Amino acid sequence: MHEDSLIIEISANKDKTAAILRYFEPFGVEEMNRTGAIAVFRQQRDS
Repeated sequence: MHEDSLIIEISANKDKTAAILRYFEPFGVEEMNRTGAIAVFRQQRDS
């Protein structure tokens, strides 16, 4: 984060993400990345 920049992470469905992007349009979004669904492997914890 800097006084003239900001990084935001959004975890939402397609419609909510689009609504949030419309909200930020007046601020001039310069770059955006969409990853779609991702999978993360987690090891089982010992109980």
